[in-house]
Amino acid sequence: TDYKVSSIIYSPLFAFDDPTATQIPIPTTGNQDDFWSANVFNLPFPFCFYGTNYDNLLVGSNGVLKFGPLTELNALKGNFCIYDMQNVSIPSAAFVIKNAIYGVYQDIDFGSGIGSVNYKVFDTYPNRTFVMNVSGVPQWPASQNGNNLQTTQIILYETTNIIDVLVKKRVPGIGNGSWPEGVLGIQNAAGNKAAWPGMPGSPAGMPNRNTGTWSVLGTASSPSEAY
Repeated sequence: TDYKVSSIIYSPLFAFDDPTATQIPIPTTGNQDDFWSANVFNLPFPFCFYGTNYDNLLVGSNGVLKFGPLTELNALKGNFCIYDMQNVSIPSAAFVIKNAIYGVYQDIDFGSGIGSVNYKVFDTYPNRTFVMNVSGVPQWPASQNGNNLQTTQIILYETTNIIDVLVKKRVPGIGNGSWPEGVLGIQNAAGNKAAWPGMPGSPAGMPNRNTGTWSVLGTASSPSEAY
């Protein structure tokens, strides 16, 4: 029903680009940049998120996982996944996507065909994991250079209902002055509860990863992060 955030060692257990993972296909018509997966993914295990068990979720091409009733997810699937969080911080009822995991939610341009957004279930009962990856995807517009590729991972754990988010690299959109922000965290359906690195009560020195133009470069001076 509630969460705290802790830093963990950045040591990926799962590949960001597993060749056997399911790739989110780029739609052949309509919006080819900002979209929800064409199908609702049925989790093989129940996952408790803010006090509600879910066995369905949607994968968004902008680095977001959304839970909800099947009727809601079916209405969203294959449709537009909003890219502009309007500089709103979580928690907020005005935030554009709620009941979701943001890992990292940002305006990436998957429609370029560079990199991948993929997901897969690993392991066996009662220790299965659902892993979603954003692997080497540019910020919008995709014409930005290769130094601006984003690589992140969300992991959901069966039984414990723990969420891990790994950030290998995240940089704001250098060619996007209108909505370069990103957010790492989670938020409930009402928009009145949220958790993020640097939230009140976090350990001293933890960086703030709420909505903003922060960077994780994956270098010695700006190392990759995991929570």
